[in-house]
Amino acid sequence: MVDVASVEMISVVVAAMSVAIGVFIGVTQLRDMNKTRQYQFWIEIMGYFTRERDFLSRRLGMLTWQWEDYDDFMKKYISDHESRVILWQVLSYYDMIGKAVKNGIVKVNQLDEEFIYNILLFWRRFSPYILESRKRSSNVLWRLYVWQNFEWLAKECEKREQEIILASQKRQ
Repeated sequence: MVDVASVEMISVVVAAMSVAIGVFIGVTQLRDMNKTRQYQFWIEIMGYFTRERDFLSRRLGMLTWQWEDYDDFMKKYISDHESRVILWQVLSYYDMIGKAVKNGIVKVNQLDEEFIYNILLFWRRFSPYILESRKRSSNVLWRLYVWQNFEWLAKECEKREQEIILASQKRQ
């Protein structure tokens, strides 16, 4: 004959295992859903970067800007409303990507060589303005936070660039 205590013990164990399996499945589904959302976010960013004609022409236009020093940059581009808007849009875009990488939404090694080149191109071109504007600003928040994620991203991309160069040299 079957002992009632044994049946109760088996049913408790089965119930506990069912709960554990349910929790495991739920956590797995949430993780997968989060990865899917992160991937969709990244696809949207890259789509904007590659397909948005106005954004592309603004970025290309910025690369033609010429200036001697910080004061000349301020006079030519910050005093002009349209240039200032373009500057903020483009640099903030790279800052947003930096935040996405820093928060683990995207990994630096997921950035292709062309995108890394673009990030570094803009950082190397505009970092003198960014760094000097931080030095000269009386606003503490500006000095601490403005385009910090872009700067961080550029440093990470420089590391990745070196990895790509070394891998390329090893293949030769």
